[in-house]
Amino acid sequence: MSARQIKYLLIPGLIIKGNDTHRISAPELARLYGVDPRDCFIRKDGAPFRRYDGHLIALMPESSGVYEVTLCQTVADLIQREIVMQDRNPFKDRR
Repeated sequence: MSARQIKYLLIPGLIIKGNDTHRISAPELARLYGVDPRDCFIRKDGAPFRRYDGHLIALMPESSGVYEVTLCQTVADLIQREIVMQDRNPFKDRR
């Protein structure tokens, strides 16, 4: 029997819809996206993205309520977006 291939990174978090806020857990994300939890790593709260996870598809809460794996980005895309957003931050220390 071969080892399972990890394909996804579950990123639990909050959903805010109007005045309603609730947390979506990792198991709930797996269920909403219709993926097997055994094919997933879970990102702990506040943990940085790891570059070697770049190939994984990031699954996170969607305020739209649309949970389609085909609409998700890879972790590498999220890292790149995070870098770009930090570069655009006017409050960033620019010493």
